[in-house]
Amino acid sequence: MHFDRLARNWENLAKHDPMWAILTDERKKGRAWDPEAFFATGRETIAWLGSWLGEKVRYLHNPHPDLRAIDSDSLAFVLSAIVLQHMRTEYQKAYVREFVRVLQPGGLLFFQAPVALIREGAFQNAGDDESAEEARMEMHCLPRSEIDAAVQAHGGRVVLVEPDTWAGEHWTS
Repeated sequence: MHFDRLARNWENLAKHDPMWAILTDERKKGRAWDPEAFFATGRETIAWLGSWLGEKVRYLHNPHPDLRAIDSDSLAFVLSAIVLQHMRTEYQKAYVREFVRVLQPGGLLFFQAPVALIREGAFQNAGDDESAEEARMEMHCLPRSEIDAAVQAHGGRVVLVEPDTWAGEHWTS
């Protein structure tokens, strides 16, 4: 899926079932998320991050396949969770390289990405539906060796790897 198609696909997913598109709990599909429960998950995550970051956070909407809006060596911290997994690997690698590029020396990059498929799941990556109504949840893994290479491309180094369940039960993340 090219980047413009990726953006259109996500706009369509948002039109059909926005909360489920962000937190893909199969029990909540079909606009079944209770808004208070949905937003509580975000508050919990922000509280967890804020407990060790200190809430000095700036959010940036970036509609580009790179981080051209951000100067090199300008950020102390970059976070990406449950985002990269929905992009094909070429975009995942490019964003990881960009995350490292925009970090200040000694800056911290915290990101999550599936590294392997454990078993086939609900989300399909096949097909080239280019209709204006395309709304397909895709999942892609980025092997650990490719993550390491992308981090090292701008002089970064991996200091900690922890398994998580954020990508769901079908993935090693």
